Amino acid sequence: MGHAPMFADTDFSEFSQMIGLASLGCPEKYLPRLATIYWFTVEFGMCLEDGKRKAYGAGILSSFGEFEWALSDKPKFLPLD
Repeated sequence: MGHAPMFADTDFSEFSQMIGLASLGCPEKYLPRLATIYWFTVEFGMCLEDGKRKAYGAGILSSFGEFEWALSDKPKFLPLD
């Protein structure tokens, strides 16, 4: 699937653009934080919906192996803090 379907959603594409724009004007010490937010949302985002894990990140959705593993009991899920 990749990124294309996600960027067709206005909210999602604006979110991605905001992270990019924020990175241009922020102090360098905040860049790792922005990169982490992008990685765990746009690239490998997961969420809970009705108590079930759902994948929405492009990296997960574009790889059957990643998708299968992400929805298994193997990964440790932590809240995005």
